Amino acid sequence: MLGRAHVSTCVIDDASAQRYSGETHNFITNDGRTKADVLCAAGADIARYPSIERRDDRVLGVVKDALSYELETEAGETITARRLVIATGFPEFGDTCGIEGLRTQFGRTVFTCPFCHGYEFSGARIALIGGGEADGQFLGTLANWSPHIDYITHDAAQTEKAARTLGQVSDGSFVEGRIVRLDNDGAQGVATLEDGRQIAADAFFAADLPVSLSSPLADSL
Repeated sequence: MLGRAHVSTCVIDDASAQRYSGETHNFITNDGRTKADVLCAAGADIARYPSIERRDDRVLGVVKDALSYELETEAGETITARRLVIATGFPEFGDTCGIEGLRTQFGRTVFTCPFCHGYEFSGARIALIGGGEADGQFLGTLANWSPHIDYITHDAAQTEKAARTLGQVSDGSFVEGRIVRLDNDGAQGVATLEDGRQIAADAFFAADLPVSLSSPLADSL
């Protein structure tokens, strides 16, 4: 839109959006394409507009005054702009999760949105990582894709509703315990609990994990 309006625009991209693997879904005309493919096509689209400049760089800091923003980049450049859009992508799971392997398994065996990634696991073994009062509703939603759902309580404090829903929609197990590690054995994802038990599933879903922003720039303004 900015390019078509002849607005001088600088896009600074450090390629961090490509760290999540897997296919793109619920993105019409791009369903099933990899994120790398989508980004490549986006780059070709914006290259048509001479007012848009794209740089492979990372913004390290931002200073705001009354009229503009001054950006310092990893390449040592200083860029001044009247307006600033921070689009650093999906937030990362913070260290407070206490789950080793969560970052590396996200987008591979761990997901947050069944509407985006549930179809590929239709009828498969699914596990829900507990976390909040909405777990019962989430279990009911996951049942649209599979009746084989295990519920791992993890950090959930209130599990009564989730337990009732699980019995209504799934033939899976109610597993009390906290996950300390997520991994995969080449065929399935594997969750290791504090007591050493391991739960295998084709996909793990979680709706209520603590996150931290992937960039501190917004907090610095």
